[in-house]
Formats: sequence, C-alpha cells, structure tokens
Amino acid sequence: MKTRLLLIALITAIAGMGTSLAACSSDDDSNNGGGNDAGKDTSPPGNDSGGNSGATFTQVYDQVISQKCTSCHAETFPDGGPRTPAGGLLLKPKATAHQNLVDKTAPGGACKTGDAGTANIKLVAPNDSENSLLSKKIRPNPPCGGQMPLNKPALSDSEVELIDSWIENGAKDN
Repeated sequence: MKTRLLLIALITAIAGMGTSLAACSSDDDSNNGGGNDAGKDTSPPGNDSGGNSGATFTQVYDQVISQKCTSCHAETFPDGGPRTPAGGLLLKPKATAHQNLVDKTAPGGACKTGDAGTANIKLVAPNDSENSLLSKKIRPNPPCGGQMPLNKPALSDSEVELIDSWIENGAKDN
C-alpha cells in the first residue's frame, strides 16, 4: 500500500508541475479547466499549497461525493421531497458527510447486520484505506451490499485513488 501511495504521489507531483506550467502560460480560463468545473478544486491529490501530501476532504467531496453519492445519500430527493438516505448514511451537506463517515460504523442496511462480518468495520478508518468499508464498497465485490454507487457506473480509478489518498492521509476535514 505504501508503494502504491508513493507512486500516486509521484505521478501527482509530475502532473501538478504540468498543470502549473499551463496555468502560467495563459490568462485565458479556457485553458485552465473551464466548463462545468469552474469554482471547484480539481487539482490532483497532493497538489495543494499547504505542503500536505494526499487528497483533501474538500477534493473528495466536490469531485466524488457531491457528484456521485448524494443523489441517494441525502434527506431529500432531487425534486425536494423528503426521504430516508440509502443505508441510513447521510452524505449531504459536506460537514455532515465527514461527521458520518470518519470513525463510524455502517448506520444501516446490509453492512450493519454483520452477516458479512462488517458490523464493526469503520466506514473510514483514518490512515487505513485497506480496512475502511468505504474503500471496499467503491470496488468490485464488496463484503456487504452492492458496489457503490449502486446501479450506476463504477467510480473511475482516479476517483478511487483520490478517496484512498484522503483516507491514508488521516481522513481530515480539510
């Protein structure tokens, strides 16, 4: 796992250098992401100015959770009608998502029952993506329930790596 994180950090650093050079070469926003990502932090993990290595929760939330998870894990349907979040896990708003993920066990559904030996596994165990249920659920053949996002396209490798990087770097609320 450490070798994988080192490789991710190296690739991220190299990619970040290219992004920085491109940003310096033009004042035109069309060369700096533009489109639907305006106002979002789309920098790769470890490419922040604070010197931290690894992804931030803001990156994970903005790039993955708010885009791929909150349509099911919210208290309201997209049309505003009330509902119970899928599996009892509320991931909206951002502050609630962090609070409900880190150092918490599954609140309901197939993972809570313990039939698969998952009743006491933390959704996010800081610094330990291999033993975090979230990391297992976003991969094929999770130990309980279906792969997330359920009945939708799987997360990309870069989205999975972003989440794992955040977890491995302490799963901080940053």
